[in-house]
Amino acid sequence: MQPIRNPGCLFIASLFLALSCSGVVAQIPSAGSGQAYPAKPVRLILPFPPGAPNDTVGRALGQKLSEQLGENVVPENRPGAGGNVGIGVAAMSAPDGYTLVLATPEIVARLNREVTRALESPDLRKQLAAMGVDPWPGTPERLASLVHSETARYAKVIKSIGLRLD
Repeated sequence: MQPIRNPGCLFIASLFLALSCSGVVAQIPSAGSGQAYPAKPVRLILPFPPGAPNDTVGRALGQKLSEQLGENVVPENRPGAGGNVGIGVAAMSAPDGYTLVLATPEIVARLNREVTRALESPDLRKQLAAMGVDPWPGTPERLASLVHSETARYAKVIKSIGLRLD
């Protein structure tokens, strides 16, 4: 098995399982990078054969993302091994936010299990803590619950101080 050079891509895959029957995975450059995103075409890996239903969904999604981002989103079919070939290509890509992958719930569930297992490793936890990161492994359902509770919590704060978006 080849090493994974872009574990952030895998972690983000586990977060989007709850969104739909397919998850879009991306690692976006930080706001502090000083670079508008996207500044070049974005690659959308479709780990399905051309013409498959998920390929059709991915191409439609890529077209809509192109419109919304103002930059080309280029679909790239990488079928094989039940989607693992395409996921592997995404995982080995540069962690610059310019590679997205469409994944099935089964792939995302497996990635979630693997990422959770990795985040439970004492060595990785120590390394992340040194960077100021406190990993919070869990299921997509657990994440959805956290987002829901935090949204309710901060909605009360925002309302109490009268904060408005202009």
